[in-house]
Amino acid sequence: MLDAPPSGEMPELEERGTGQEEIAELQKKLASVTKSYDDIRPQYDRTYSASQKKESENQELRARLAVIERENELNQAAKVNKDEDELSEDDLRVIEDFPEVMRTSERIAGRIVKRQMTEFKRQQEENVDKRISRYVEDKYDVPINDLTQKFESMNRQSYFDGQLGFGIWPQIEEDQSFIDWVNKDSMYRTAMTTGDNETKVRVIKIFLDGQGGQMYGGQDPQDQRRFQASQLLGGSQSHTGPADPTQGLSGEALFDALPE
Repeated sequence: MLDAPPSGEMPELEERGTGQEEIAELQKKLASVTKSYDDIRPQYDRTYSASQKKESENQELRARLAVIERENELNQAAKVNKDEDELSEDDLRVIEDFPEVMRTSERIAGRIVKRQMTEFKRQQEENVDKRISRYVEDKYDVPINDLTQKFESMNRQSYFDGQLGFGIWPQIEEDQSFIDWVNKDSMYRTAMTTGDNETKVRVIKIFLDGQGGQMYGGQDPQDQRRFQASQLLGGSQSHTGPADPTQGLSGEALFDALPE
């Protein structure tokens, strides 16, 4: 009989034996866990399916309940309105015993309805009138205002031309020598900034009678009137195209040449 080798002389065999035992133990535990999982899986699947089914049924019942509750609310409201519109037995008895009360009530109700309809019609007419007025204002106010401003500008220009000579105003207001001259005197400066047209003319004449007399010779009156007419007719902007049929015309001839 052979003696067993001394301990420590065959380490490879000892390690191999220990590893095999550990693997076998783990395989045994895995098999046990797998069996337990396989045993409870069908029950879990049934429980999950039942839970999902109950949840779906719960949502469906909630939706049906909400619909039924809303229908009941509408039915109750309709019943209340119907009851309010119908006459009670006491009302019918009073009408039967006192028919003049019913006739009086009908006349009163008729007058109330007629008055309300008249007021409603009046408000509707006012609203229509307001809308028409707004439309007219929006459509015509701007052109009328522009035309008014052009007339005022022409009148102002005509006044200055008549007092100072054609073309001197408003050119002189941009003349630096005139501006410097005005700023030297507080009275002149106030007159030119806040004064009326007559006051401005007096100041400008003082300048023209002095150092500015040789600087402004005026423009041709016919050219000035033609320019004013073109301003009034909206023709101040330069453009290319056919010649202006009103060019060189004035008075009745200019009016007759205007397009309709």
